[in-house]
This record gives sequence, C-alpha cells and structure tokens, in this order.
Amino acid sequence: MPIKANLDDLAKAQRETEQHLDRDDVLKQRLDNVYWAFQDLCDLIPQPWGKLFSGHFFPLTQAMDELRNCGALAHVGFYQHAIAGLRWVLELGMLSVYWDRADSAERLVQEWLRSREKTPFRKQVLQGLEEIPNVARYCKQSTFVAEFQWVYEELSKYQHVRGVRYSSRHLSHGNVIRFQVIAFVKWANLAFQVVRLVTTVHLLKYPVGLQETRIDEKFGLNPPMGGFLNPWQADRLRSLFGSDDLAMLQKISDADPQARKLAEEIAAMPDLTTEQRELQELQWAKDVIEDQGFESWCQMCLSFDESAGADPESHRRFRKTAEELRTWAAERGLLEHGRHGPPLRGENHPDRQHHASEWTFGVSPRDPE
Repeated sequence: MPIKANLDDLAKAQRETEQHLDRDDVLKQRLDNVYWAFQDLCDLIPQPWGKLFSGHFFPLTQAMDELRNCGALAHVGFYQHAIAGLRWVLELGMLSVYWDRADSAERLVQEWLRSREKTPFRKQVLQGLEEIPNVARYCKQSTFVAEFQWVYEELSKYQHVRGVRYSSRHLSHGNVIRFQVIAFVKWANLAFQVVRLVTTVHLLKYPVGLQETRIDEKFGLNPPMGGFLNPWQADRLRSLFGSDDLAMLQKISDADPQARKLAEEIAAMPDLTTEQRELQELQWAKDVIEDQGFESWCQMCLSFDESAGADPESHRRFRKTAEELRTWAAERGLLEHGRHGPPLRGENHPDRQHHASEWTFGVSPRDPE
C-alpha cells in the first residue's frame, strides 16, 4: 500500500469544495476577505530603511504562507491538518507584533530568526503584547484575551489530536478523504477568528490603519514602503469585526496622536494630476519591459484587463500605449525578453523569483548562520 492519499479522492474533494463555494457566495466572500486581510497587514507594517532586510517582516509573511497552505489542505479534504496549521498562523501573526512591541523588531527578532532562540510561549507573547499601550487598553475593554485563549486551545486540540472528535476520521466521516461541508465550514470559521485576532493586534500597534489615508490618490504607483492603507483596504479590515469591537478599535485609533498626525500629513498632500499618473504608468511599463520583455508585459496587461472587466476606452488607451512601447522596446532589443536575457528555467524565472522573494520577506538569500 503506497504511503500517500489517493489523488483521485483529493481531486474529487477539491471539485466539490469549489462547487460548494460557487453556491455559497457569503462564505466565498468571507474567505476572500480573510486571505486579502493578510496582504493588507503587510502594507500596514512600516518599512523604514533601518528595518529593511532585517527579518522583522518574516513572521507575518510566513503566517500568510501558512494560511494559504491551510486553505489548500482544506480545499482537498485534509481538514484536521488544515485546522491544526491555523495555530502556526495565529502564533506567527502574534509574533509579528510581539517582536515590534518597542519598535525594535529588527533587533529583537534576530536570535529567533536564525533559529538560535526558542519561540516564546503563549503567556510570554500575551504579556509582551500588553506592553503596547493600545493593546493593554483594548484588552481591558474587550474579551480579546479570552477569545485568543479559546481559539488557541481549540486549534491545539486538533494539532495534538485530542481523541476521536479532533481526528481526521471524525472530520471526514471515515478513513477516505472526501468533501464534508461541516468540516470545511468549521475550518473557515476558525480561519476567520485567527485572522481577526491577528488583525486586531496589528491595528492596535499601527493605529493609522483605521485613519483615512488616500495613498493611491496621493502617490499613485510609488506609494510609501508600508505604514499606510488605502481606504478600501481599511474597510476590508473593518469588515472582520462586529460593531462593538470595531467601535473600540476606531476610538483608540482616533485618540492616538501619532496616527492622527500621519493621517493629517497624508491629507495635506496634493492629489496626483492625470499627467503625473500617466507618466508613472509609462515609466512602470518601461521598467517591466526592461526586466521581462515587451511580450510578457503585454500578456500581463491583457490578462489583468480581462479579469478586471476593462471598458472599451481602457482597451483603446492600452492599444495606443502598446504601439508606442513596441517601437521603444524594438529599438532596445526588448521584444521577446528583458535586459537580463531569456529565463533561466521556464518562462517564470523561478531562480530569480526565489531570491527576490527572500529579499522581499526580509531575509537575505545568504543570511549567515
């Protein structure tokens, strides 16, 4: 007997999961918000030069990766593993703020980042978080600590398989992997609670996230390196909370002097003009073409327009721009590939992407042990 799951069972479970989500628009939208919330939090964390490539960003990006992994497992019927994995999401999400509680994550994270220090226990993390004045204030006014403890304990039951009830057999109703709507919804609800808890501590640590900062209108394609959210991103995070919790978070944000000061500075900036936006878009297109080639840029734009449902006027402007850029690219030998030459392996440059992702997450590809 092969030591692996039946791949046909996995494929069937995935099809039935997707069919269920197609029928349940509310659940599908809720899960979309859960996934995108982590990307919004990545935009919220400040990225000053003193922290770049320090590893301070690693806990949150790793938590985001683990959330995606849990989602993949849930979609193919591995419910117990998907639920157990959410504890990693919760722990890493909390560590993201814990290490930065004194605005010095770039220093405090180093020993843990290099696997020389054990991951702090739950009690230590909670105590550290409450060193942040906004977190301490919120904990006194809400049931945050009790909810955190309950969710952590619930996830631990699946991670340690506390009897039949928390086993794969129970969730799948047998020893064959299959789609089970009750188990999938349970995972989804726990994922929602985990992301809400992680979002809570980030909004308390970085309260400017609930202020109005129209980043797109002010900066266009050259936004600050973290530290702010667009209004539509803040609204998406707000959707994770009930009215009482949201009111408390908003009150804390509105009372935070630094959050108000940052929001006022953004509001005082002039909006970009149409001409400035067009120049940014043109420069961005040239940068992409120099890196990947004209054909790759063109395919990417067409794919985006198709998924976003672009209007005829947008298509007309794109064709006009594409004609101009084709000439520009041809003069520089950039029609088929960028200045780095053809891809190393396959069309997606996996080797280059691997190193780029490591730098993006704040860990040098050759970080010394």
